[in-house]
Amino acid sequence: MTGKPYQILLLGNYEGDGQYSMQMFASSLKEGLEKAQKPVFLLKPPKIIGEKLWIPGFLQKWAGYVDKIILFPRQLRKEIERLEKETKKPLTIHICDQSNTFYLHWRWLRRRPHLVTCHDLMAINSARGNFPQHRTRLSGRLLQKFILGGLRKSSFVCCGSENTKKDLFSIGFSRPERSLTILNCLNAPFQPLCSQDSWALLERFQLPRDKKLVLHVGNNSWYKNRDGLLRIFNKAQEKTLGMEIILVMVGAPLSNKQMGFVRAEGLEDCVFGANRVTGDELRAFYSVADVLLFPSLYEGFGLPPLEAQACGCPVVASNGGSLGEVLADSALTCEPSDEETIVQNLHEVLESESLREQLRQGGFENVKRFSRRVLIEKYLNVYEELAHEAYDSSRLPENLSNSGHP
Repeated sequence: MTGKPYQILLLGNYEGDGQYSMQMFASSLKEGLEKAQKPVFLLKPPKIIGEKLWIPGFLQKWAGYVDKIILFPRQLRKEIERLEKETKKPLTIHICDQSNTFYLHWRWLRRRPHLVTCHDLMAINSARGNFPQHRTRLSGRLLQKFILGGLRKSSFVCCGSENTKKDLFSIGFSRPERSLTILNCLNAPFQPLCSQDSWALLERFQLPRDKKLVLHVGNNSWYKNRDGLLRIFNKAQEKTLGMEIILVMVGAPLSNKQMGFVRAEGLEDCVFGANRVTGDELRAFYSVADVLLFPSLYEGFGLPPLEAQACGCPVVASNGGSLGEVLADSALTCEPSDEETIVQNLHEVLESESLREQLRQGGFENVKRFSRRVLIEKYLNVYEELAHEAYDSSRLPENLSNSGHP
């Protein structure tokens, strides 16, 4: 511990990019640090170009790049210097998502105490050709190379899972002593709702209540494997003759390809989409679902299975990426390419109330491993260590180096 004053600046994500889970991570971290009575600030790149000018949809991404990469660094530097001048305390800067490590190409930021939270490296690995299922465009490859260059310059990297830490070393971060695994936790409170309250919240979706409900939560990103999800559900329908089941897909609307599959297989009456779902509605879905089906090809962490388990929903999933580590033996898992085994696991869970209860209880126990209190404590230890190093090595900004700190 330093015993010397410092403050924390959380660098969040550009709101124009969406990235709800990353926005929630930064907000939840700030709330936890405030409860620990630590001086903390949260700063995010504002939407500038899109607010002042009308930008066609296909150019929105490029307007965001201008906001984030060209306009925001100057504002960020001014804000850092203002905070240091007003508070007379040095900043430990926490880049809350590895996708923003391109800011570390600026020396004025890099020379200050800083750390990065690395949630996953799928985008970088995809750009490097490590996922044959997905081809990254040239612009994406250039952006990820820019991000990777900044990540490699980082003073300290905290990974959300051991699997992500392994990926970090594989892409050229060569200082294991400057990395640490801090398991992610749920960014919002999730707990079971009673059936009556849940169905009342879900009334607008007009779902049949007398059928087994298979739930999926996710978007149309390639790694979420929604095409595979529909194949698995279709095969499960054939396997569970005599049992009526429905699939509810929470998240982005189905793609044209997915809708074509639903029509071709005659699944219109048993596949439902649920878009623009509120937090309370999501908890309600988890609470009434008989099982969460999560056959992702890869996950950097995978919050939906943990959210489901916190609400008492059994989980059938792949073990792609970090999912095997996150779920351990609390869910039925197998290789993401083994659709027949996933179908069999889903069938067994739907058929057996005792198995569902076993998975419910196992899920409740598993969620306890992902503690917000522990996460905050571990990040505080990292902040303290970085501040200690800064004082010892005289890495304080010039405007603070003679400010009277002991």
